[in-house]
Amino acid sequence: MGENFPSESKKFNTELRDYSVSHADKTGPYADNLDVDAIVVGAGFAGIFMLKTLRDRGLKTYIFEAGNDTGGTWRWNCYPGACVDSEVPEYEFSWPEVWKTWNWPTNYPNYENLRAYFDHVDKVIGVKKDCSFNTVVVGAHFDETEGKWNIRTEDGRTSKAKYLVLGTGFAAKRYIPDWPGMNKFKGVIHHSSFWPDEEINVSGKKCAVIGTGASGVQIVQAWGPEAGEVKVFQRTPNLAVPMRKQNLTVDEQETAKKYYPELFKFRETSFAGFHYDWAEKSTFDDTPEDREAFYEKVWNDGGFRYWVALYKDTLLNAKANKEAYNFWAKKTRARIDDPKKRDVLAPLDMPHFFGIKRPCLEYSYYEQFNRQNVDVVDISNNAIKDIDETGIILEDGTHHEFDVIAVATGFDVVTGVMTQLGLESVYKTKLEEEWLPGAQTYLGLTVSGYPNMFHIYGPQAPTLLSNGPTTVEVQGRWIADCIQKMQKNNIKYINPKREASIAWKKEIVDSNDQTLFPTTRSTYMGGSIPGKVYEPPRALAGGAIVTSAFQCYGPLPGLSTPQVADMVLSINLAFARFLLNKGCSVIIGDLKLTLGVQDVLNEFPQINLDKGQPAAMFFEVDVVSWRQLTSFWEFGLREFPRIDIVIPGAGLYEPPSSSFWQPPRTETNPHSVSLDPADAEPGHYAILDINLTAPIRLSQLAIGYWTRNELPGCIVHLGSIAGYISGPATPLYYASKHGLHGFVMSLGDLRDRLGIRISAIAPAPVLTNLWNSDKVRLDTLMKDATFVPMEEVMVAMYELVVNEEYGNGTILEVTAGETRVVPKFNAPPPTAASVGAPNAKLYYDKLFDHLKTKGLQT
Repeated sequence: MGENFPSESKKFNTELRDYSVSHADKTGPYADNLDVDAIVVGAGFAGIFMLKTLRDRGLKTYIFEAGNDTGGTWRWNCYPGACVDSEVPEYEFSWPEVWKTWNWPTNYPNYENLRAYFDHVDKVIGVKKDCSFNTVVVGAHFDETEGKWNIRTEDGRTSKAKYLVLGTGFAAKRYIPDWPGMNKFKGVIHHSSFWPDEEINVSGKKCAVIGTGASGVQIVQAWGPEAGEVKVFQRTPNLAVPMRKQNLTVDEQETAKKYYPELFKFRETSFAGFHYDWAEKSTFDDTPEDREAFYEKVWNDGGFRYWVALYKDTLLNAKANKEAYNFWAKKTRARIDDPKKRDVLAPLDMPHFFGIKRPCLEYSYYEQFNRQNVDVVDISNNAIKDIDETGIILEDGTHHEFDVIAVATGFDVVTGVMTQLGLESVYKTKLEEEWLPGAQTYLGLTVSGYPNMFHIYGPQAPTLLSNGPTTVEVQGRWIADCIQKMQKNNIKYINPKREASIAWKKEIVDSNDQTLFPTTRSTYMGGSIPGKVYEPPRALAGGAIVTSAFQCYGPLPGLSTPQVADMVLSINLAFARFLLNKGCSVIIGDLKLTLGVQDVLNEFPQINLDKGQPAAMFFEVDVVSWRQLTSFWEFGLREFPRIDIVIPGAGLYEPPSSSFWQPPRTETNPHSVSLDPADAEPGHYAILDINLTAPIRLSQLAIGYWTRNELPGCIVHLGSIAGYISGPATPLYYASKHGLHGFVMSLGDLRDRLGIRISAIAPAPVLTNLWNSDKVRLDTLMKDATFVPMEEVMVAMYELVVNEEYGNGTILEVTAGETRVVPKFNAPPPTAASVGAPNAKLYYDKLFDHLKTKGLQT
């Protein structure tokens, strides 16, 4: 590892290049002329997540890091008072091997705690052995013939990699105003993000803090009690909210760890990646008294709750926003003694809408201004003109003398991170020049003209509005899945289509225009960089409901590749598209955003809702979690004025790795590679949770909603002919479908009594990913089988939705070319050619031979 030290030729470091060094070590990641599978730029959360994930999938991967160690922003940001403003354990990796052996001293760790955490991560998973530190990327271009990136670093090395992943985050390009005299200043001056590791003594010193973003606020809290004098140069008040920092004990963290897996899943379902979310009501749904009580509770709970857990219309409605600001001003002004300082720091009139500039979390910021040695200088109409040998000069000529200056002026957020890397497209254009009129990406993950290049927590993604580790893991898994698919199918490269990038940007801008964000220049509208285009650099995080409990992959139309094979869709995803084509808007829930789902989202973008056209949305949900399933339902209520149709999906076929005949953790199944970890827990079979319990719970949520609001509704379950036939091969699968059919039939009276229609489709085998995923056994069972065409299933499901004769507990059987309503009692078995497994007897013989010789291992 190298060292983060100032350049000898510059008093005031401004660029990452100032930290590049030559390396004596020429081996491993430091070798010249590297040729590897993937190079990741950055060793923070994003870079480390990608390193481990790609290594785990068999790719030779190295990290290039400009700093001297792992930790990303927490190796650079060591300014006084630096700490994170996301709570733990949300602000950490979800890897059990890491969190099970780590505890924090506080719920909001400081930079030293976070550096120690990254060192712990290294000890557990081995990061630094694959990192090249003090290595600054200054150029990269893609060779289409070779299918590889050629990468140059400041120290003169060159490297090749098939994949280039930018884990550079949003704040690696510092913004420093053009004050010519900075290098003349005789005191100590540093940008907050280039702060030296050694402590700077401010006792008895005159100190300036330029800027009131997160860094400025934290420096003031640290310097207020220590410095001789602190002056804060403020252009815009920071509408900071209470952090509520507290110490954590090891015992309470160890006790809470049993909930961590659920928390890590839930954080991926909320608007901002935390374990809390917007209130499920609008501001004026409450009386003034109830509204005051609500604000008081959220305020006392602390953190970013008084931002992204307020009323759901806070960032959408000007009058609602004013209510939130008024409460903030009342609470904050009461903490500031001096009336002049009070009006500058917390004015009665909103300087901008609340929450459209990122609030900071603070614990004593406003109290610092009650000290005699701390003052605020309003530069909104009297800007800083220059810095000279002894201090700061304002436009009106006023001179302030200082010994120490902290330049907390922020960053060229999101886009500046990528434009400083010297990236060149396959069209010989520079990204830095291409993005002068504005950034363009596809999905906030790729850029047209830059094949096999991915970026995480960067432009046109939920960045800045979401918790970093949450977004990193969601995006990182998508990137790794995409790369894995390319490797499996021998795809040389993918290159996003320009028209797809244009459409993606339009969707971002259109959705952003529905909010209050465009009303002022801020980080969320491109920052305050002179000359930078005014546009949202991030995507807003955040009909029928269709759930699918299994994954499906199809072509992603926004990506052009030399070769991509079409894959079949799941029944529910196919029906989602069917409903959309019929004019119905749909929310799709699944374990993750798969390529097949993205295909549907691209064809029916969310912005269509504003045009009165059908739109598709996605919500990541694990249906075995009731908490996540409830969040999924609440998401639907937020997005749609009402919900009319619910299609609870289920698609888990009894996996060979963990079934009734091969339970988890036995001699016959020592590795427990079940599709769901719950299979390995006493009392749980994932197949029953997914195929039976989850559909019942979603039906319960829907029926509760319709009955409370006196509304009609329609539920169509995904049953099967397995619901009234049987066989020893997959008893749990048969049990789940028998149970589902019984549940549907038992609720048949709801149609005539309450106007709620409930039914189930019962198809014979349909060729979907469900069958493709279990090749060994299913090739044996289904060889020469006749499958029901997907189109026939879609038509039958649609009949259950629109035909009011159905819905009284109807089970509609679909076999090749035939449909019939299954009798409730003494149902005869289906007789069509598309029913059953032609070679079942061969499989049964093998099964019973195994049971006779080895028995059932339990």
